[in-house]
Amino acid sequence: MQLMAVITHPAVIAAFWILGGIILTLVSIFAANFLENFAARRKFETTVAIINALRIPLASAFLLAGVYVGLIWLGVQQKWVYNVLKTLIIAVSAYGIISISTALIQKWLVHIARKTPTRADDNFLALFQGFFKLAILILAFAFVLSNWGVHITALIAGLGIAGLAVGLALQGTMANILGGLALIIDDTFNVGDTIHLDSGETGEIIHVGLRSTKILTDDAQLIVMPNSALANAKITNFSLPTPHLRIVIDVNVAYGSNASKVRKVLLGSLKGVKDVMKHPAPIVHFKDMAESSLQFQLKFFIDDYRNRADVRSEVVQRVYENLHLAGIQIPFPTRTLYMKK
Repeated sequence: MQLMAVITHPAVIAAFWILGGIILTLVSIFAANFLENFAARRKFETTVAIINALRIPLASAFLLAGVYVGLIWLGVQQKWVYNVLKTLIIAVSAYGIISISTALIQKWLVHIARKTPTRADDNFLALFQGFFKLAILILAFAFVLSNWGVHITALIAGLGIAGLAVGLALQGTMANILGGLALIIDDTFNVGDTIHLDSGETGEIIHVGLRSTKILTDDAQLIVMPNSALANAKITNFSLPTPHLRIVIDVNVAYGSNASKVRKVLLGSLKGVKDVMKHPAPIVHFKDMAESSLQFQLKFFIDDYRNRADVRSEVVQRVYENLHLAGIQIPFPTRTLYMKK
């Protein structure tokens, strides 16, 4: 009877709950490590990501739950103590949901999106992840306020009026968000694409966010462009519809040069140059008879736009050297002045 009295004593039961919470916390950590190693050996990347996302929230939830029930059995009357514990549980739950969603998006949905023929969903996942995190944080904040006795209905009504004022103040931000959605839906570009803006900048897309898009130029300079500006800009995407790119090189030769010979020399300068495509075939256009030169254009396609600078440099050098070997002069602008005595 004395043993039963001791076992059923509230303080003992409270100690069991707290101790049980600690034990479950340790067990969950060891179990997570074991399952992670097991999944990693079998290359279950999505499972590994989910386990990593659950490790901290699950262990924290067991510990907080044990302490919460233990305090109830101890007869703690201070309401703020339970409110603090509930707040921590809500925060841990929100953290766990966000962690799991991030793992699923990065390891599963992204993998699926890459297999689809359209590219819009690749960028839309990043925006969806941002909106989802924001929604979870708002819900968690609402539960915390309700836990502390704040009337959410009255608060929402007040926030509605304040939200109108904030919305008017944040028109630019909303325009950027809507601009980003328009760019993604239209499949204007994707991370890894190289684009040229009508303002003159050329660079690679390295990040598409809710408010802005980051572009890394060929000079290793980072440009952060508001999405609303990009949505209204004229954009040349070198990556679409194919990575092929046509290069045009202007060549001026002296009057009296044999036009057929010039064509032959220019086309011959492309032989042996890596990345120059045979189809469509390179062509030479006799563009114009200018004031002091005959103007030609050498036009050809390359396999990959990323090699445009190197290929252009090599071809220009070959053209110059081959024209010199062929005895074809490259003129410079001249003016003839007649003086009256």
